[in-house]
Amino acid sequence: MNLPNAQPQVTVVSGGGSVLSVYSEDTDVPGLFGVDVQLGPLAGDNVFRITVGSLTYDVVITGT
Repeated sequence: MNLPNAQPQVTVVSGGGSVLSVYSEDTDVPGLFGVDVQLGPLAGDNVFRITVGSLTYDVVITGT
């Protein structure tokens, strides 16, 4: 699916983490974005939701 001019939104669903930044890597790979996150203070799952238009995807990162 091609989503021209799409700007992803990243939010925290659970785990106490935070989104530090969302940035374009378009100069290296067209349409690529990077995300910097910080995990919550406790071990366990941190869930981040990426939304672009009407599409969503949850990413789980497990902190130890």
